[in-house]
Amino acid sequence: MAEKKLAIQYSQTGDPTEVVELVRIETPDPARDEVVVDVEAAPINPSHLLTLSGKYLGVKATLPAMAGGEGVGRVVDIGADVTSLKVGDRVLIPPFSGAWRQQLLAKAERLGAPL
Repeated sequence: MAEKKLAIQYSQTGDPTEVVELVRIETPDPARDEVVVDVEAAPINPSHLLTLSGKYLGVKATLPAMAGGEGVGRVVDIGADVTSLKVGDRVLIPPFSGAWRQQLLAKAERLGAPL
């Protein structure tokens, strides 16, 4: 069993200081077209706080959801069909990825070229 990593999750919207909770989650092994990324930095932007509060027009998360948007991280595992990235590559984590966590799973095509 893989080590569980820390993540910020929310199960309802409201005051961000009251709705977020620190949880431990297991990152699954990547599918053929996915990569596992260790998150190195993930900003806190006003849009993220609006999403948590339920006041970001046009954005409604399926709850429970992982908080955070974009960030930067390093690839630590890749799926069998991924050729555009390799373990150790630094990548941009795209918006709406739930980046306020230690590790995440993403489709390789969403990450683009390594930095």
